[in-house]
Amino acid sequence: MRGGEVSGRWKRRSWFQPPGRVSRLADRHASPRAVALAAVLAVGIGAALPAAAGCLDGVTVPIEASLEAEAAAPGTTATTLRSADGARLRLAGVAEPLAALGRQAAASDAVGAARAALARWLAAPGLAAAIGQAADRHGRWPARLSDGDGRDLATRLVEAGLAPARPTADAPGCAARLYPAEAAARAARRGIWADAAFWPLAARAEGDADSRRGAYVLIEARIHSIRRGDGVTFVNFGADFRRDFTALFPHKGRNRGAFVEPPHSRDIGREVRVRGVVGGANALSVRIESPEQWEWSGP
Repeated sequence: MRGGEVSGRWKRRSWFQPPGRVSRLADRHASPRAVALAAVLAVGIGAALPAAAGCLDGVTVPIEASLEAEAAAPGTTATTLRSADGARLRLAGVAEPLAALGRQAAASDAVGAARAALARWLAAPGLAAAIGQAADRHGRWPARLSDGDGRDLATRLVEAGLAPARPTADAPGCAARLYPAEAAARAARRGIWADAAFWPLAARAEGDADSRRGAYVLIEARIHSIRRGDGVTFVNFGADFRRDFTALFPHKGRNRGAFVEPPHSRDIGREVRVRGVVGGANALSVRIESPEQWEWSGP
């Protein structure tokens, strides 16, 4: 569950390159605008600071380009940022409230609150960033941002209850570090956690099960059964596969993210918290692509 430790500022190849090497980004998933932002950020490379261990290791550099939260639109969220040159960053380790709730009015309020908070923090001087090594399919680069006082912006969002933590394969370690802050916000019913629609779900989806598909959810349930299939292991939280949630563990070599060892038969009956986007044509399933999506409750 914990991201790997970082030894050395350049243990992995960082997205940030000295100005003479920025052009190499064009050979990867970087748009010309993202390359332009890299060049702007690289001006401050001499003042680089060590990155937080376990989340986008490499270096943290001062940001010398203005950033603002994107307006809500298809494929964008309150946690997506755009530079003056049009390059796009995504706060690593957090989920957009819009994807965690089915009721649009409440979701819009949550997104608005998150965007307003980000606008205040982004306007303050001294912003710094560590950037991931590849953009996602929307052209957004995972980023860990901190303000002039060294406070992490994702942590501030989660502490205020303005966003849940969300692990992704392109930013390992960035979500797990936020789980204590999320748990405290949820217990205090701050922000989105004041609305029961954001609370963790049980094994069975109540109401319209189809409305859950495409939503980012937390599930707290006990393992009912485990079945190994062709290329995937099914971890079922109930007997009715059409109404009860299932976690899918792709076998090694078939996962888009990191391979995650599925639980064993001896784990049947154990309670677990699962995070992910609900999919499945006939069943309600969550694909496990990161060990951070799976949290055992107790021994």
